[in-house]
Amino acid sequence: MLNKAPALLAAARRDNSLCTELTYLLAVDNAVADFEFSSSELLADKRFQYAKDLIKDRHQAQYDIFVAILRAYLVEEDFACRHPVYAAYFARRYQAQVNYQHCLDPVPFYLFDSNQGGHLVSINPQDVREIHLVFASEGRGVASSFGHVSVRLLVCPDASSSLQACQQNLFNHVFLGYVARIDGFTMNVLKGFFGGYDAHLFASTFREVFRANTLLADRDLYSLPLNLSAQQVEQIVRDLSEIHWSYRGNYRFITVNCATLLQDLLNEALQLENQSNEALGFLRPDSLFHQLRNSPLARGSELLSLDKAESKGYYFPRNRVYYQQALSALLDAIDEYPYASLEQYDQSRAAKRLYDLLLSDSVYNNLASNDYLLEAQLLLEERQLVYLRFDLFLKVVDIVIELQLLDVMQAKLKALPEGVDKQLLRHCYVLPLLQVQMAVPRFDGIPKLRQLADFQAKSELVCGSQQAQQKIFTLVASAVPDDHQGMKELKLLEQELVQTLDNIETLEGLF
Repeated sequence: MLNKAPALLAAARRDNSLCTELTYLLAVDNAVADFEFSSSELLADKRFQYAKDLIKDRHQAQYDIFVAILRAYLVEEDFACRHPVYAAYFARRYQAQVNYQHCLDPVPFYLFDSNQGGHLVSINPQDVREIHLVFASEGRGVASSFGHVSVRLLVCPDASSSLQACQQNLFNHVFLGYVARIDGFTMNVLKGFFGGYDAHLFASTFREVFRANTLLADRDLYSLPLNLSAQQVEQIVRDLSEIHWSYRGNYRFITVNCATLLQDLLNEALQLENQSNEALGFLRPDSLFHQLRNSPLARGSELLSLDKAESKGYYFPRNRVYYQQALSALLDAIDEYPYASLEQYDQSRAAKRLYDLLLSDSVYNNLASNDYLLEAQLLLEERQLVYLRFDLFLKVVDIVIELQLLDVMQAKLKALPEGVDKQLLRHCYVLPLLQVQMAVPRFDGIPKLRQLADFQAKSELVCGSQQAQQKIFTLVASAVPDDHQGMKELKLLEQELVQTLDNIETLEGLF
């Protein structure tokens, strides 16, 4: 254990109260009672504070003292497995090596996916081939006006997989980005600018990030591979897990945001301040992306040709263009097609859309006789289905938060017998809502898997299914007065969802 810090243990003997304190702490283990240390070796330096800030919880008093953490680093067998951020700091400071070979457990992340709900994944850091900085282009809202940055873990099928196999393993890739935990899904702009929201490292599946950005938010995704060694990749994966489970900071839209917090991690993990390159220090996500794209820290050449980048999985364009192409194909082929724009299509009720398609002999006959046109029409209806499912989820969240129904849902959860219904309620709504309301527990370091039993979900859960949506709708409806405006809107959304599913089933019957 003590060979972790040979330079520290060989430090010159000095008479200092800090030395006496650490010697006492270490002597409890009868390990190094003969050693005393120089005062300079036992003082927290600026880089220790940087490391501490990466994993702090602003709602918890910070009682840890430097010598106590150093003692744990020296004498606890699994310290590096649970506290990789501190382990890397001490190793750099005292010229030691960080060794994760004895860490048998994979590192956990709690991912959100609107189709699967919240679910726990465990990743072997050796299975992560690359780490990318992902930039989502500018959105329409104030909070997204400069884009958003996150990181993407290219998780391979196994450690021996080729890079191509890792790139194609999309649905196992993990995205992590700093976001503000807001009270619902509407941001208070003043709190966003001046503080009051918790910042945390949010984890999502590829499917969720792709759907939320390229379809729902009409944004492009650029996935920029970073130039990292295998050791740096492992360190950052472990750091991300610890930060994911422990960090809570005070989010500020301009000064403490997705870009600045991610830069803090990269600066510390890659020791950029100790290199000839200046440390990253950009306030805007788009500025950070453009700087890294043109720096030796990343392979910006992968994005020179967006066509090639898209084919290799480095660029994911907004999907609106594909839906526009589908609509254009229908307009070009069918003179009487009733919708001239996507906006007009979006504003039409589901029942009217089906009526308009079946009313005209020209439209009906073209769809029934041309599978290409029929697929284009199905694509437009499936787009509506995605929007409706997302809107339904948001409306349920708004009602639960407005009427403080989370306690009711948790009580229902306790009363339900073990089974699919209980799993649906827990992982499709209760745990995601706890994340929104800052109630997911924080841990001291990376938690062991046995500590995360409540986060385990059955693999067959499909939160976006009609069955799951109906169960949640019924549960919320039972706790909300019928004349509540939000409940009226929820019922309308539910009717639209059912009718859109019926539209799709009817169109599929024409094949």
